[in-house]
Amino acid sequence: MGFTINKSKQLTELTEIEYTIIKCFINFCNQYLTIGDDVNYSVNLFSSKDDDKPTGITLAMFDMESLNTWVRCNGRFVYDICRSIAHELVHLKQMVNNEINMNDYTDIGGKIEDEANSIAGIICKEFTKKYNCRWIYDL
Repeated sequence: MGFTINKSKQLTELTEIEYTIIKCFINFCNQYLTIGDDVNYSVNLFSSKDDDKPTGITLAMFDMESLNTWVRCNGRFVYDICRSIAHELVHLKQMVNNEINMNDYTDIGGKIEDEANSIAGIICKEFTKKYNCRWIYDL
């Protein structure tokens, strides 16, 4: 089945083109990270105004139990949203590969976070290079 993208009704700040770019970027991440169709996950795009967002979330998070990724989109550049998506999907890939040991995990620094940060940056640059869309930095 693969993944689903859910956009909150309260998220009114994204233009159609921004939403389309984000959807294309999620597809790119899925292919880049070789997350198979047998992994069913969702990417939830939300606004800070949403009542049903996860408790304590800042900009993005990945829930290892539900395989839900949550990304706040209002008040942010599209490139920044994409980087958050890539970071959280790297965590999904790490989980699928059994690389996350919750006893050793820290959300500040450490091998898992450092890898997610560096690979997210690479994915974003590869996306802009492949699609010749450096203009994305201005959205």
